[in-house]
Formats: sequence, C-alpha cells, structure tokens
Amino acid sequence: MPYITVSDAARRFKNDSSVAFAWRSSDKVLKHIDWLLKCYETATRNSEYGKRRVILVDLYLACKYWQKSFARHDPGVKAGRGVAMVELFEATRSELIALLEFQSIQELEQYIDEMYSRDVSDHAITID
Repeated sequence: MPYITVSDAARRFKNDSSVAFAWRSSDKVLKHIDWLLKCYETATRNSEYGKRRVILVDLYLACKYWQKSFARHDPGVKAGRGVAMVELFEATRSELIALLEFQSIQELEQYIDEMYSRDVSDHAITID
C-alpha cells in the first residue's frame, strides 16, 4: 500500500522494509533513512519548516542512492526492501514538490541538482 505522506511512511516504513534473515545494520543507507524519518517526525511535530525541508532533501537523496546501490547489487542492500523504498521515495518527492511549491518533478530535480549536488572546485574552496 503506497505511503500518502512522509509522516505516514515514517510510521510504516520500518516494518515494510524488514526482510527475513537480514540485519538493518548491514545496510548503512537504510540506517540513515530510519534516522531521517525519526528526525522528520520531530521536525513536523515542532512545526520546523526549515528542518523539514532539509530532512526531506536528504531523504530524497538517500532513497535515490539506495536505489542506485540496489541496481549495482551492493552487499547489504536487500531486494525485499525495494517496494518500500520506492514508495518512500515517491512520497518524499511528492511532499518536497508541495512544500517547495514546484509544478513538476523536473523543477524539483533541477533545484536539488543546483542546490545540493554540485561539485565544488578546488579554486572555489580556496576562495571560500
């Protein structure tokens, strides 16, 4: 069953992403996602808009990274978690689009690329 919101996902994700004979601790990205979901619940409860935005972007990037790791067959990334991860990614993307008042997925991806995914050159680091 798809997640309606990230708050909905936070309540259900741990159970939905559990896999028999697999430890969550063996998947570092999954552990980070679990932590982000706890942070998101706290930020939502405390009405902290800025924190919610930053957490959602981190969550979006973490879900995307997990999916790439799965495609590479990285150890610790279990196929049984795939459906829950895709559902969480889609809920996160939808919530980010609404929170940032974008009209499309392309706008969101461009924003994230421009704001969070740029490499900084050695020259720029020196200037900073």
